Amino acid sequence: MSPRQEFFRFCVVGGLGVAIDMLVVIISKEYFFLDTRLCACLGYLLALHHNFILNRFWSFPGLHQKTLLLSYLWYWLSCIGGLLVRLIVIQIFISVFIIDAGWGYIFSNLSGIAAGTVVNFIGAKYLAFNRR
Repeated sequence: MSPRQEFFRFCVVGGLGVAIDMLVVIISKEYFFLDTRLCACLGYLLALHHNFILNRFWSFPGLHQKTLLLSYLWYWLSCIGGLLVRLIVIQIFISVFIIDAGWGYIFSNLSGIAAGTVVNFIGAKYLAFNRR
């Protein structure tokens, strides 16, 4: 499969993950009144499991010679970089643009997810699902 196809599939899986993530973020923020950064971490954790399974068997088929557990650990570690980028973007929106009020947290969260996507793709492809 070409890198372009892999990236496309990775983004489709990511889109589904974003839906799961945002649902968790909105419920956590609107009903439990949690801090936006904590909501982002909770959404990330739930979407991470979903995305790992779909990426392992659909986005990067045939590239997983590691055991499932080892591949999962590398995937989790590689996605930490994307989460850090996401949290930095959210922090910038909260502290610089003061955009956490109302539904502004949704925009800051989606912006953070978008910023972390490339980091997540590179980590998934070269750490979690590579042939070594």
